[in-house]
Amino acid sequence: MPLRTLQEFKYDVFISHSSKDKPVVRVLAERLKQEGLRVWFDEWEITPGDLIGLRVEQGLEESRTLVLAMSANAFASEWVTLERHTAMFRDPINTQRRFLPLRLDSSVIKETLRQFAYVDWREESPTEFERLLSACRKYASDQAGTTAQATLHEADVLVRHTGWMGQAAVSPHGDRAISGYFDLKFWDLRTKACLTTFDPRNSLDGRITALRMSLDGRIAFSASTDKTVRVWDLANTSCSAILTGHTMAVNSIAIFKDGVRLISASEDATLRLWQLKPESSKFQVWQCFAVLSGHNASITSVAITPNEERAISGSADGQIRLWDLAQNRCIGTLEGHYGPVTSLVLYDGGRKLISASADTTLRIWDLEAMRCASTFEGHLANLPRLTRWCSRAMSAERYQLRRTAFFSFGFWIRASF
Repeated sequence: MPLRTLQEFKYDVFISHSSKDKPVVRVLAERLKQEGLRVWFDEWEITPGDLIGLRVEQGLEESRTLVLAMSANAFASEWVTLERHTAMFRDPINTQRRFLPLRLDSSVIKETLRQFAYVDWREESPTEFERLLSACRKYASDQAGTTAQATLHEADVLVRHTGWMGQAAVSPHGDRAISGYFDLKFWDLRTKACLTTFDPRNSLDGRITALRMSLDGRIAFSASTDKTVRVWDLANTSCSAILTGHTMAVNSIAIFKDGVRLISASEDATLRLWQLKPESSKFQVWQCFAVLSGHNASITSVAITPNEERAISGSADGQIRLWDLAQNRCIGTLEGHYGPVTSLVLYDGGRKLISASADTTLRIWDLEAMRCASTFEGHLANLPRLTRWCSRAMSAERYQLRRTAFFSFGFWIRASF
């Protein structure tokens, strides 16, 4: 097998596991992806009609790190196949690759694996997740910066919008994107082709303030100054639902992993939690099942922790509030900004938060200790939006805030670093 440079690895992590352990492994794969790692997980990479064995071999060849989920299930009928997957990653001479055993249960570890230190996932503790994440990131952060410079350049310009383009979102797999402001476009990033343009005269009554995509990349969600959240069926190129209830513009939205729940933040100083009714017809029916209040001014940003137990909101009142989503109540307030909070980004498994503010500062918050850990100053004007560069450039040891693009005074999508 030919040697590769770091820039040639398509995936940071390949997760090898027994099919019987898939529910546990799926959650872990999603958490790693949310932290910015490029994860090869069979459900995401193998499509109907693919030769499964060939796709698996390709994934192994294109991955820098192999995470092997060790369990009684893995050591049983599927062990021969899984062990073969690990061969080139366990080879001490192959310094380009890394092997990380992950222990799911207390079954006896195979003799060939006992020499390797493992991540103990039996309790799924935050400390062990950080160990796994740090190990996976060892080479990923260096690769991220080099690869971005090698693949994003002035030629990556997509066709014009009809006016300002202020919002964009990319699918989890990085092959699709949506963008818009008054109009809405759906893009294939591999071919740089516009797949669909949603007619603003028939669909939108205000400008788009936020865009999100579901984990499977099939559904898009938009917030608007027209006080609504809209759900877009990208396959059928149609608006499948309009969520009404806010009394002022909706500024931000966050989507749950299941794609049938979301939370919206509005200038009316409330958060609303929405859920798709199971019996919905082609035009979906979403219902608001909770309204959260407590802020004294417009809510500008909302985020959901990776375990989906809490929501975080930032407001023009300068406060950041933590919400318990099981009880739908505020459980804490972070104060320190003396201007409106404009943007929030969670990282480190949801244990830390970065906030941007009109007071021209960034603040790092430790959510477990409920305190401000660091303050970054130096900007000369309001910070309207904080964007996370695939999270690879961010670790618990160092903070690298990189700009990812997509604002234009002109009419193109453009990426710059």
